[in-house]
Amino acid sequence: MKEIDFWRLSDELTIIQATLLICGIDPAGREFDIERQSKRPKGYDAIKHALLSSYRNKSLVGKEVRELDERTGDSYIDENSTLITVNSLKEWLKGRGFQEHFFFFPDEPQGEFLDPNHPRYAPKLAAAIKAWQALDDPGLIKGTAKQSVQKWLRLNASEFDLSADDGKPKETAIEEISKIVNWQPKGGAPSTPTGKLAIKKTKPSVNLSVKEENKDLLPDNSAFDLDEDIPF
Repeated sequence: MKEIDFWRLSDELTIIQATLLICGIDPAGREFDIERQSKRPKGYDAIKHALLSSYRNKSLVGKEVRELDERTGDSYIDENSTLITVNSLKEWLKGRGFQEHFFFFPDEPQGEFLDPNHPRYAPKLAAAIKAWQALDDPGLIKGTAKQSVQKWLRLNASEFDLSADDGKPKETAIEEISKIVNWQPKGGAPSTPTGKLAIKKTKPSVNLSVKEENKDLLPDNSAFDLDEDIPF
């Protein structure tokens, strides 16, 4: 068990703790200085904003602690002291379709290769696995298997370091990964031709209309039955 897993024992979390855990990061030793850091985890600011907004509109249940701004005299929510309940947080996450991370035990082990904090974490490997898992949803299959994989990778490029500096997807990397994930490298099996393209098998026929004067050229019926195929 990893140290981060012990946070599952908590019934309440501060807004900063919850934000870091949703990012997949152990809050221990980071929760009080994270705001002063110039480089924060991906998605940190967006997640914290969403949690604060939902807490204010009562979508999240908790115990509010406010601090006074001595310069302006206004009060504000203390993100390091205000608590939100884990149960309400899980319901909130479910309602937004976020169920594949720290707060939910997966049906099957996710594997260390999907953990961004693992020393041998490889973004392209994780992207390949995640794309394969995501396309278990038949609604995401559009076109060929390879095309569906490429579309998913482009939509999630930023999560797996598949975006260039200009924000555009790295098409070469996406092409390589899609070849690995593609479960139909030879395309779909061709269907049996029907209708006009179908070939109808028939027995060869013989024109038995013979002029009276040439009737003696016909072989004797004892040689072979005219109802059978011609023996050549």
